[in-house]
Amino acid sequence: MRECAEICLNDESFMSPNRWQLMICETYDFSISIGPWQFINLTERISSIVKGIKRGVVNAFTPNEDCAIITIEYDPRLFDDLKRYIEEYLRIKGIDKLVSVVLGRGITLPIVNGALRLGAWQQIVLVNTSNDEKEVVVYVTAVGEG
Repeated sequence: MRECAEICLNDESFMSPNRWQLMICETYDFSISIGPWQFINLTERISSIVKGIKRGVVNAFTPNEDCAIITIEYDPRLFDDLKRYIEEYLRIKGIDKLVSVVLGRGITLPIVNGALRLGAWQQIVLVNTSNDEKEVVVYVTAVGEG
């Protein structure tokens, strides 16, 4: 870590004002109505947000404690397996809050050449792990070079 910092500080282009003018930081939020145990694919929506960024990172987050944002193959059979796992292992003794701890309410992904870096079959999916329909807010922050 120290070597990297020394190299960056000794590199004049690193401190160039022109380099920092290329940085983009965009924050978006949107609401989605989601039903009980529904899985909504967010990949296309988030991909459109990061198109203008050559390289960087994007974070998607929901503050709702009954929802998660995950990467998974968009396949109903996998959704059934995930629901079964949550019901059998994470809701033991009524500890519902473990769901958001294990699955996570947010995800951070790299952006390379204006595109999300995902696995071959991965999609970004919003999951409602409750038995209630709700309105969920998703916050997306993208940071990188334009």
